[in-house]
Amino acid sequence: MLRSCIVSAPGKVILNGEHAVVYGKNAIAASLGLRTIAHFTPATDENSIIIELPDISIKRKWSCDTIAAALHLPLGNPLNPSPPTFKQLAALVSLAGTQADTTDNKSLAILTFLFLYAAIIRTSDG
Repeated sequence: MLRSCIVSAPGKVILNGEHAVVYGKNAIAASLGLRTIAHFTPATDENSIIIELPDISIKRKWSCDTIAAALHLPLGNPLNPSPPTFKQLAALVSLAGTQADTTDNKSLAILTFLFLYAAIIRTSDG
């Protein structure tokens, strides 16, 4: 039985040394009072993916089959991530219903969600 899940994480700011920690050096960081909260609930239609981002007025829905057909899932290897190819990006843009050269936050949020979803989803033969 699928159930709802809510996760939350604080924001952070790294004042100095963000990349230095990769090399074992010190950094100055602090948490912020701002939080990101994600609420996952099973869809009433088990073959659907719905994204709702109320702060930026986004509510979109796709069937899992539509995403799989458009993007040839999985889109990448989550253990060895890489950016999408031009062909994959074109498929993401088409599925999202945005323009390829868009810079607006709503379109970028949808593209990011679809890319992350497509990169981690498992297919029945994967």
